[in-house]
This record gives sequence, C-alpha cells and structure tokens, in this order.
Amino acid sequence: MLAHFRVADGRQVEDAIRGFESAKIGIAQPNYVYTLQQSVRVAPPASLPAGPGTGAAAGTGKGDLGQYVVSKLQLNEAHQIATGENVLVAVIDSEIDAAHPDFAGSIAGQLDTVVARDMPDEHGTGMTGAIVAHRKVVGVAPRARVLAIHAFSPNAQSQAATSQSIVAGIDRAIEQGARIVNMSFAGPYDPILQVALKRAHDKGVVLVAAAGNMGPKSPPLYPAADENVIAVTATDINDRLLPEANRGPHIALAAPGVDVLETIPRAGYGFTTGTSVAAAHVSGVVALLIERDPAIDVATIENVLFTTAKDLGAPGRDEQFGYGLVDPYRALSALDAQVARGPGPVSNKLATLSPERVVAGSPSVPATRINSPAVSGAASQKTAFTPSAAEPLVATASESTSSGPTQPNAAAAAPIPTARPAGIDRSGSPSPIRLTQATPNLTPGPSGSAGGNLDTTPATPEELAAFQAAAQKRRQACRQDALGKGMRNGPEFVDYVTICVAEARIGCLKQAVAEKVRGPARRDYLNKCLVGP
Repeated sequence: MLAHFRVADGRQVEDAIRGFESAKIGIAQPNYVYTLQQSVRVAPPASLPAGPGTGAAAGTGKGDLGQYVVSKLQLNEAHQIATGENVLVAVIDSEIDAAHPDFAGSIAGQLDTVVARDMPDEHGTGMTGAIVAHRKVVGVAPRARVLAIHAFSPNAQSQAATSQSIVAGIDRAIEQGARIVNMSFAGPYDPILQVALKRAHDKGVVLVAAAGNMGPKSPPLYPAADENVIAVTATDINDRLLPEANRGPHIALAAPGVDVLETIPRAGYGFTTGTSVAAAHVSGVVALLIERDPAIDVATIENVLFTTAKDLGAPGRDEQFGYGLVDPYRALSALDAQVARGPGPVSNKLATLSPERVVAGSPSVPATRINSPAVSGAASQKTAFTPSAAEPLVATASESTSSGPTQPNAAAAAPIPTARPAGIDRSGSPSPIRLTQATPNLTPGPSGSAGGNLDTTPATPEELAAFQAAAQKRRQACRQDALGKGMRNGPEFVDYVTICVAEARIGCLKQAVAEKVRGPARRDYLNKCLVGP
C-alpha cells in the first residue's frame, strides 16, 4: 500500500525522507511531478473543410487540408488492412472533451485519479484525437476505443501530475483490460513508477511514451527511458527531428510531431508540436497491429515496429531517431507475412546491426504463434475505411440508448462502466487510491530472471574473471584520476576511488537499461562499458 504524506512544517522533502528511513517506516520517496510534452500550440485554422476527405484531398478519403500525417504514414493504405477496431487504448493525460464530434462512439470510459474537476483540456483532447479521430481529423486507429484517464491537472505553469496519480492510472488501465497505455508526458526517474510499468508490461500491455521536449542536453526522461516502454521522438513533414526533442540510446521510434492538425475542446481544431502527439501516433499504430492479430505479444509488436521503420539519420538505430519513422503499412504487411509464413523473425534488419544494437533492441520472437481469424483469407477482403460524415462509425448521440453509445460490434466491445472502482467516482465522493506492490518483486520470473528482466543465473568462472578484470581496470583509471587531482594514499584517496568505481557501475547499468539489454547479455555489456573506450 502507498501512503501519501504532506510536509507542512517547512522541512525540506529530503529531511522528511531521512526521518522516515531512520524510523524504518517502509520505503520513502518524493511524490514526483510530471509534465505533458507539447511544446507549441498555435491558433486553430480560420476554417476547415466541411467534412472528411474534402479540401485539397477532395474525393480521395485522405483527410483534411493540412493533415500531412495521413500521407506521411500512408494511413489510407494502412486502413485498408486494419483500423484498430475495438482495441482499448488507455490515454493517461489531462481531461478530454468526450463530446468532441470526432470522438463519436470512440470513448469507452473515463476515469479520474485526481480529485480536481477540470475543464476539458487541449492536451488530452489532442492526444485522443491523434489516435481515434474519424471526422474532420483522421486518427491513426479511427475504430479503436479510448479509456480516458484524467491524471493531470493545471498548475501555475502547465498541466502536471504526480507519481501517485500516474501509477493509479496505470493500475486502472490494467484492471479495465487496456492493451495499450499512451503516456504523452515526461519527468524524473521514479522507482514506484518503474514497478508499475514492469507490472503492466508483464501483463502484456504495450507502453508508449513521449521522449520529452527538453533538448539534446537533457538527461533521459521517464517513463520513456524505462526499459519496458517504447520511447517516441518527433519529426516534421520533411522527416527532420524536432530540435527540442530529447536524445539518447533509449529512443526507439520517430513519428510526426511538428505542426500536426489536432482536435481541441468545444468541437475545435488547431495545430500542435511536440513528442506528445508523436507518441500518440505510435500508440495508434500498435492498435492497428493488435486488431490484425489479437494474440500478438509485446515482444513481437516491438520487433515488427522496429524492423519496418523507415531508417532516418545515421544507418541503423541512433540516439536521435531510434530505429526510424514508424511505418504502419509496412508493419501490418510484415505482420501478415509473418503469420502466413509461420514462426520466425519478421526480417533480418536487426541481425545486420552492430552486436550492441542487436542486444539493445531486438526482442525475441515467440516460439509459437496463434493465427488469429483477423488475418485469415476473409480478413484480406476487409472493407476499406473512409471517414464520412454521412456514414458515421457508430450511432450519433441522438441515436444512443441509455446503456451507452452503440458500438460497431456491441458483443465484442461492451462499454466500460462509468463508475470507477478505487478511483474517483464522478457521481460521488473520492474513494482512496490504493497502489499495489510499492516495492519491486524480486521473485525469479520467466527465464530465471528477477521480475522477468534481471538475470539471476550464477556467473561462470570465466564471467566472474571478466568482471573482476573490468572492475580492476576501472579502479586503476579512478586511481589515476585521483592522483591527477593531487590526492595521495589516505582516507580521502580511498573514498574517491570507491565512489568513482561505484558511479561508473551505476552509469553503465543505466545505459544498459536504456538500451534494453537484458539477460546474460547484460553482463558482457556491463564489463565492456566498465572498461571504457
């Protein structure tokens, strides 16, 4: 259980934490603050075409004037194969405008993990539209369904959320059966958030997050830098990187995120820029893959996305674009080919990268696969998706019944109840938010790993010798550094060398986690990193 305390006597948070630790009262940490990751918003256009498929793209079904994302991601071609039908995507964000006409029939439910009753906000509304809009804006997965989790509230500067509200949102998403969690926000490393992300990943939930807009000199931001999360950066219409985007070895994919047409409250539209909307686009692509193969697992989804991305920047994976620009049509085509072919890798692109990059981003393909009816021969004749005001995806509000809006497949996609257990029930008073497993579970998981990620198999004599040799080389380098600073043998010298080696080990471990190096391969990676160039 997680208990939340407020420091009201003027003490620093660090002093309060030390007090808890000295009293041996559980594990204490700050309630970290996270911010949404849209850096630019401009006024909505003076006018938009009257309906979908009009304007410059009249009669083509290619979306409205100014929505370059449709052609950039080949959405019309991708929607011939899948539209994300009935795939539940949890969007942890600010309050959305659920009544927006572009969302008709797409909102599965709304949950609160904060007490505040906020007005609909542009950020949450925009991210939802990037995924499921289907009127004047074409979302990446227009037939998917969104579970809108209100975790961010306005403060003096921007929309912000705490560790508590975000972790509660992740837990609620798992409870409600979301297959994808979109996290268009960023902030500091938080061990409790890490545990929640690990728990979701182990349950088969695909986690997608914005890399952040703090620039190339920023340290990695979370949750994007977590090893269980797909980190997404932003590019413009010409595939150039957003200058404010974070960089790092954890970046996995790029997606359109500059001057993107978005939905905003009160049935409005505008343009936005940032890694937030780029992450939402990737969440939509994941929904397309899940519709096409409902039995697909997280590792296969990552494999398909990474091996079919359009390579940008330096050849192979790099710290700016990751594996490159996400490509929905190629990803869907590769998935269909893989299912038709049977078990095996989607492509050999990962095998052509350097060994370090293979380790960093090549999730294994499961030994067995279940062929879903969605990818049978009948599915190949799927009716093309064309947004149309005259042919809505679902019943309009006036056609809805008291039990909720009519769904494209009511039997397969029953509405999520509006009453929220263990959250904030909008029809009543706040109920306590309880977070399960506030400390990491170190019980060995799959493949003999702690929690499924940490390798706990005994080191061989050769591996132990390699580690000792690497540590000795780093220790020698730290000694030389200490001597260069004028230190001589003594307590100060010993302390400096000890801290220097420890910091090097921690730095290497963080880098291994960011690059998703797992299992026995992590030992060899750490040894090489510890030795240095």
